[in-house]
Amino acid sequence: AQIQSSARNYSAVGAYDIEGDLAFTGRGMPEVVKTIRVTSNFLEILGVSPLLGSGFGTSDNTVLIGFDFWQRTFYGDAHVVGQTVNLGGMSYTILGVLRAGFAFPSAGIDVWLSHPQDSPAFSPQSRALSPFLTIFGRLSPGVTLDQATAELKVMQTSYARSHPAMLDAKPKSATAAVPLQQNIVRQVQPELWLLFGATFVVLLIACANLAGLLLARAVARSTEFAVRSALGASRGRIVKDLILETLALSSLGGIAGAFLAFLCLATVRHIAGTHLPRASEIQFDFPVTAFAIVLSLLAAILFGLAPSLSAS
Repeated sequence: AQIQSSARNYSAVGAYDIEGDLAFTGRGMPEVVKTIRVTSNFLEILGVSPLLGSGFGTSDNTVLIGFDFWQRTFYGDAHVVGQTVNLGGMSYTILGVLRAGFAFPSAGIDVWLSHPQDSPAFSPQSRALSPFLTIFGRLSPGVTLDQATAELKVMQTSYARSHPAMLDAKPKSATAAVPLQQNIVRQVQPELWLLFGATFVVLLIACANLAGLLLARAVARSTEFAVRSALGASRGRIVKDLILETLALSSLGGIAGAFLAFLCLATVRHIAGTHLPRASEIQFDFPVTAFAIVLSLLAAILFGLAPSLSAS
């Protein structure tokens, strides 16, 4: 509340607590669902709207459910809004269904509840001292990250003076405004770079093996090249023909790889769904196709030129 009232560079400020698991009953087999508590204005801050129903209002004991949870448990019932569900032994009314692919603050959330300051993960005594809430907000038009960070530091100083006993009121606590996208992907970004690096190494190994095979094949055709040279074919013409053969071979490999990636797309979405943010939006589109084509051509030129020059 103190941050909301003192923020000037933010058009809206909200908070969420840590994720928690609650028992869901009353709809078939009981199951454990992943939940999180957010402030009632979180959809307005994010600039999104529910697929069905509305966001949080002023009523207590209300929830929003995720698209996958709606499909899995309610079988896509269009009249789910207004129904009562039981979470952790308490009754809640469903206010809305969020859109497919919505993942805030992380993937895999099934149910969103309000009043994060009342998180059951902490006792009332612990809440008074433990910094269990994460603050997020929408910048006002024209405000930069540097300006937002400067204001946060001022608010952090004021907060530390007003609540010296809080664990996050230490003077050395790092305070900075971080874009939402960066905050969401920072935990998986190193893994993605590692995967990219491993893929690049595999590509280098494949290209090196292919270059060796092309060189061996070119050496075996040395008699052919000698005859062509005697008949008047220039070295440039022979190298050109070898490069064209390499490009054709590389193009076939690129097409086969792209087709295999397309077939594995659904499997990748399923495996990465609970670990990678917005995994449901992974698709095989034109930029991916163009990248595969360009990479195949570059690999053919770079790793096919040396064997062609050596053989000719």
